Amino acid sequence: MPEWLDLQIRDRALQATGACFTITDPRQPDNPLIWANPAFERVTGYRLAEVVGRNCRFLQNGDDDQPALAELRAGLAAGRHVVVVLRNYRRDGTPFWNELAISPVFDPLGEITHFVGVQTDVTERVDAQLERDRLFERERAARGDAERATAQLQLLADVSELLSGTLDVGEALDRLTKAVVPTAADWCSVHVLPPRSALTGTDSEAMGPRRVITHHRDPRLRAIAERSQLLQAELPTAASTVVQVLRTGRPVLRERIDPEGLRATLRPEGRADELVGLLEELGLTTAVATPLLARGRVLGALVMARSSGSYTADDLRLAEDLGRRAGTAIDNARLYRAEHTVSESLQRSLLPTIPELPGLAFAARYLPTAATATVGGDWFDVLALPDGAAGVAIGDVMGHDIAAAAAMGQLSSVLRSYAWEGHRPAIVLDRLDRLVQGLEMAQLATCLYAWIQVNDAGFAQGAAAPAFMRWANAGHLPPLLLTPDGRARLLGSTGAPPTNPPAGTPPAGTPPAGPAPAGLPAAGLSSAEAGVLIGAGGAGSSPRPELRILLPAGSHLVLYTDGLVESRDLDLDDGLERLRLIAEKHAPEDGPEALVDLIVDQMLTGRRQDDDVAILGLRVLAGPG
Repeated sequence: MPEWLDLQIRDRALQATGACFTITDPRQPDNPLIWANPAFERVTGYRLAEVVGRNCRFLQNGDDDQPALAELRAGLAAGRHVVVVLRNYRRDGTPFWNELAISPVFDPLGEITHFVGVQTDVTERVDAQLERDRLFERERAARGDAERATAQLQLLADVSELLSGTLDVGEALDRLTKAVVPTAADWCSVHVLPPRSALTGTDSEAMGPRRVITHHRDPRLRAIAERSQLLQAELPTAASTVVQVLRTGRPVLRERIDPEGLRATLRPEGRADELVGLLEELGLTTAVATPLLARGRVLGALVMARSSGSYTADDLRLAEDLGRRAGTAIDNARLYRAEHTVSESLQRSLLPTIPELPGLAFAARYLPTAATATVGGDWFDVLALPDGAAGVAIGDVMGHDIAAAAAMGQLSSVLRSYAWEGHRPAIVLDRLDRLVQGLEMAQLATCLYAWIQVNDAGFAQGAAAPAFMRWANAGHLPPLLLTPDGRARLLGSTGAPPTNPPAGTPPAGTPPAGPAPAGLPAAGLSSAEAGVLIGAGGAGSSPRPELRILLPAGSHLVLYTDGLVESRDLDLDDGLERLRLIAEKHAPEDGPEALVDLIVDQMLTGRRQDDDVAILGLRVLAGPG
């Protein structure tokens, strides 16, 4: 084919193609356009006569902030082939995406004479890709929001569970700070006002003494974080985020922490350098603080901070929710503690002063539970009766609140009245039961009442002076008897031998004994026959069992409530056996105080105490003194 024909065919092809072709001359200033095919005119809207002699940057229409332009310029300067996608503009100002491929043209000497450009309108392709990118980013953001929301909900659930698991303020807030870090903060601090400050929330109280609990994800920085928070208490209200929150009761979001700005604000205070230095060492960038609220009162402040990024309004809402839950936990703990204090004070005020009785020595302990803020209805009583005998009682009212403590006092007073009238133990309990049911004094209660009299004649002569005991039980645990030979047994449990008083005993003044119930050994009461509980009904429907026994001189008797021998980790039968074995370690000559101390130490030390404990121990003396 002749060369001239070949050139014509190529020229016609360039004129007819839909692809844009351009030729520029880098040998001229600014590498101007010297030729373009008709497709260029159709795509850009520019006529060739308008653009010949101009650099093709006119297509950018001033939109020079495109990273691809730097790549294009570098390729042209290096004289190499380069392909970029640019955002260009047509003559009417409408944008389009232009895929530009530029190749150098060399002469026989290897010098660049021209650049040939091939331009393709890829707007649809680029727009589709941008839409895919937008959708992907939107999905990624939504997934991130969902994950953050899920994490926040899980944190709130975890915090609620942790706070509800304790009634100790310090332990609750320590759990809170450790739950927040590192899930929602790099470090967390809680400021708690004393109860008196929480009542009014005045400026002076907000800046006054407070309890601070701090936790940092880096153990090496915890002391620094705590020190920074303690210094906050000394700042003026305008500069201290914590004081501001305590004073106003409104949350504060610090999207950016500026140590130098704080330094300038605090310069007259004299502590600026230390505080700013601590904040810089912690590397904090953002913080949020919110009040601990309960029943409209500010009880303290929660502070969360990060060493990177910035907190947002969502984080502020999370902090507010945490603050409300922590405030409620503090308030509940304080209410329980106040009720516990009132109940315990009431209960202790109702416990008796043990009188001195000839021939008997007593020791007693009342131990409120430390596991919760509740107080039970455990009680005991010792009274000197008109006939010279001793009335001894112990009981437990169902419930763990002020009502139980008050009911305990009522039962104790009523029992004293009936015992003082000289009634037998079974009758005392039956009458007590009827009165409790009639006046609805208590729901249910256990009680054991014993009438004990020492052989006065033998005691006066210096001889061994046994005591005679008659008792009745209303569902209470059996007494423990420790004999002078060091053996301990539970009275009223199977296997306890009956012991009836010999002729001439009991001494004068003893109420008529009457026969023991038919077929029942005097000290062999089974657990099924321990007597109906006070308040359970059935009083007077059948005779309440009554037992009697001689207590040898030098023997010990122990009465107790169920908190001593039963808990979540101690079965009742195991607890009773453990009590019996511990009692046998006691030297009888050491007296009831040593015995009670031994029982308390070995039964309760190192064990979870789930209930109040009352213990009454007595010893039958072996001679006058």
